[in-house]
Amino acid sequence: MRRCPTGPPTATGRGPTHSRKKDPALEALILGLVAPHTAGDPMSSEKWLNCRLVDIQERLAHLGHPASKPVISRLLRAHDYRLRANVKQAGGATHPDRDCQFRYIADHRTRYLAQGQPVISVDTKKKELIGNFKNTGRTMGTGA
Repeated sequence: MRRCPTGPPTATGRGPTHSRKKDPALEALILGLVAPHTAGDPMSSEKWLNCRLVDIQERLAHLGHPASKPVISRLLRAHDYRLRANVKQAGGATHPDRDCQFRYIADHRTRYLAQGQPVISVDTKKKELIGNFKNTGRTMGTGA
């Protein structure tokens, strides 16, 4: 049995690797990189990122501090970042005056057509799939 300088003795001679000891600047560098991409609930400690671990890994390698995704993930978890799965929000109740805007447009359309003025129709609705479709993507954020 050999004694590993970075951890307790093990049967294979391998101890735990500590990325902070190997590259002391890595943790501060990661936190600096993710600061502009951090989102969360200001009323709680929940926070997550709106960027991917691969993006962070590539940026670190470009800066001369290569690190694996598990190391990056472990350091982020130590600072309360968690994985957050994409979840489709269920639609809420409609507003009682929802049709008011459509009646207003229809009244103006009728008035302009009666005066011989042209009427242009523009569809600006957001297109969205109806139903609860599976979205397996995850980002570094709060685990629930």
